[in-house]
Amino acid sequence: MWIKEISIKFTCKPQSLNFYCNNRGNVIELTASSSCRYLRLFTKDFRLTFSNGKLFDFNNLSTKKGKDAITEINSILNSLKPGIVEDLNENSLRYEIPVSLLKNFVEDLNVENVSPERYLDFNIDYIDYDIGRDFLKNSPRFESERRLKMSLSVNNKCLRIIYWLDSSSVETFSSEDCVNWMPNTKVSTIISNISTFDERYLEIKRFLEKITANSS
Repeated sequence: MWIKEISIKFTCKPQSLNFYCNNRGNVIELTASSSCRYLRLFTKDFRLTFSNGKLFDFNNLSTKKGKDAITEINSILNSLKPGIVEDLNENSLRYEIPVSLLKNFVEDLNVENVSPERYLDFNIDYIDYDIGRDFLKNSPRFESERRLKMSLSVNNKCLRIIYWLDSSSVETFSSEDCVNWMPNTKVSTIISNISTFDERYLEIKRFLEKITANSS
């Protein structure tokens, strides 16, 4: 079974959200906060940026503003969403990783209304979700492997996992500030403190419980 190699990074805090996606030759970058909304979109047909209500088309050297700009950029985003969701679903089936939160964000994605709070929960005020590829440590042939990096802040305690998708090996870390990380194999307490009725985060909690139990 061939799995499409999507790369995706989603970072969400109460007042800001950053999203990067590279799949099927299409690149989307979004930065959103209360004071700024910036989107960059590269495909085989488009090279666009959207900022402060203006759409810049670098291929045609044109600019649109207001409703026309929003309508055009959202139309292009809508055309890319099915491919992103399909690739996320394929990776979820193959590697048994949680993707509901990302799928929900992608399905919602538009430049008019980006609400970071929608993708957090009452005791989770930070998530960083990163699917990509890294070189393996101590590999004499510079081999690489797909991996999922996920960081969460739960009741002001921070957890990070690196899950290597082909080998199913797990690295776990903890932090007091979600910046300075230390290896820590005893992260079950932080995971158990994820208290939620949100199915997107229940899926993440079940995944974390499973992979950390298997690695114990």
